[in-house]
Amino acid sequence: MKKISRNLQAFRFICACMVLLSHSMILTAADRGADALLRFSKGGLTLGGFAIGFFFLAAGYFSEKSLEKKEAKPYLVIRALRLLPALWIVVAASVVMGFFVTEWDKKEYLLDPGTWRYLLNGLLIPVHELPGVFTHHTYVATVNGALWTLTLEALCYVGATILCKGLGWRKEKIRRRVLMGVFMAALILCYGIGILSAAILRCIGMFALGMFASAEEENGWLTGKVKVVRGLAIAGAVLLIPVIILGGLFWELWMYLGLPFILYELFFDCTWQVPEPVAKLGDISYEMYLVGFPIQQLLLEWDPPISTVCHFTQTVVLDITLAVLLSFLVNRTLKKQSR
Repeated sequence: MKKISRNLQAFRFICACMVLLSHSMILTAADRGADALLRFSKGGLTLGGFAIGFFFLAAGYFSEKSLEKKEAKPYLVIRALRLLPALWIVVAASVVMGFFVTEWDKKEYLLDPGTWRYLLNGLLIPVHELPGVFTHHTYVATVNGALWTLTLEALCYVGATILCKGLGWRKEKIRRRVLMGVFMAALILCYGIGILSAAILRCIGMFALGMFASAEEENGWLTGKVKVVRGLAIAGAVLLIPVIILGGLFWELWMYLGLPFILYELFFDCTWQVPEPVAKLGDISYEMYLVGFPIQQLLLEWDPPISTVCHFTQTVVLDITLAVLLSFLVNRTLKKQSR
C-alpha cells in the first residue's frame, strides 16, 4: 500500500477551504448561483461539489486498501470512531449555539421537539433545521447543511465492506469489473429517472471509482514500468480544454474520466512533495468540514453586510483554530478510553 503522500494531505486541506469559499460566496451574495466555479463551468460544478467529490474519491481508495488488510468489524469500528465523536460534539454545540441566536423565545426553543430532533444528526439522520435559527440566510433555516454528506459516507463504508468481504471484490478481477460497470450504470439510470441528484451521484460514484482504482492498482497498470497513468493524466489535462468550452454536464464527466488520473500523478508519482507542516493541515480537514458552515452562518448573523473575501478570511482562521481544538479533544478522549 502506498504511503499517504504529503501532496494528497495538503490537497485535503485545500478542498476543505474550497468548501468554505463556496459557502462564503453564496452566503454573502445571498444567491445560490454565486459560486465562482458554477458560473465558470456554465452550471456544471461548484467548488464545494468538486471538493466533496475528491473527499469521496480518496475515501473509496483508502477504504479498499484498509479492507484488504482488516476484517469487517475492526474496519467499521475505526470508521465509526473517525466519523462520530467529532460529529456528536459539533451537533451538541449547534443546539447550544441555536439557543443564543434563535429568534424564538428561549423557553419555546428548548421545549420545541425540533430542537431535540436536530440531535438525530449524531445518528447520521439528516435534520437541517433548528427553530428560529438562521431563518433569513440564503440556505433558509438550515443549520450546518453540509452534514448530509456524512450519511452517504457511512453508507459507502458499509457498501464497501459488503463488496470486499461478501462479493470477492479483490479476488476476482472479471467479477470486479462487471460489478463496477453494473453499479455505475445503475447510478446513471437512477440519476436519469430522477431518483438521485447530481450531488449524490457524484459522491457515490467517486467513492466507487476510488475503490476500483485501488484494486486495479495491484494489476500494475497504474504502477508498472510503463506509466500508463501518466499518459492518462496528460490526456485528462488536455480534455479539460473542451470541457471548459462546453461546460455543463461535461464537467461531471471530467470528474470521472480526467481528474482521478491527474490527482494520482500529482500525489503518488510526483517527486516534489509539499513541506510536512503544510501537509499536516490535511489531518484536520474533516474537523474543518464539520465546524466551517456554522462558523460562516454565525459570522453572517453578527455582521450581515460583509464582503466575500473578509467573510472567507475570518472563516478560515476561526475554522482552523476550532478544528485543531476539536481534533485534540476527540483524540485525547479516545486515547483515554483505550487505556
